[in-house]
Amino acid sequence: MWSLPSFWTLFIFFVGSVNFNDEMNNGNFLKRITLNLRRFFLERDGVIFKIVGLNLDKIYHFVQYLILASLIMFAVKNDLKKNFKFNLRLTFLIVFLIGMFDEIHQIFLKSRSCSLFDLFANLSGVFLLYLLFNFKKLRTDGI
Repeated sequence: MWSLPSFWTLFIFFVGSVNFNDEMNNGNFLKRITLNLRRFFLERDGVIFKIVGLNLDKIYHFVQYLILASLIMFAVKNDLKKNFKFNLRLTFLIVFLIGMFDEIHQIFLKSRSCSLFDLFANLSGVFLLYLLFNFKKLRTDGI
């Protein structure tokens, strides 16, 4: 059960280690297309495009850690078979530690940096998972 969360964690650390701005300039066709789309959507005049450009990184963090939290929650639920609150707290703790280690390891990379806002974006994915599971639990309890 833990193979998918482990694989996804390794993927997050890999993505966190790569500076995609440098990789885009190396000539890969797919990366050039991505760069051109990014330029088209993000380098236009106007406030909306600038706001979107600033928040894309946080959206990536949010989605990555929402997926990770879902995978870990599923593994914890099936492996430990504890109550909902325990499973959720353990999931939050595991994802928090992974997010912390991910941000700390970026301190040692010259092309990346550690950001408290990235950690908040990571944890917001867990928070959304909590809201979704809590809403589902309320619906199944008949409240």
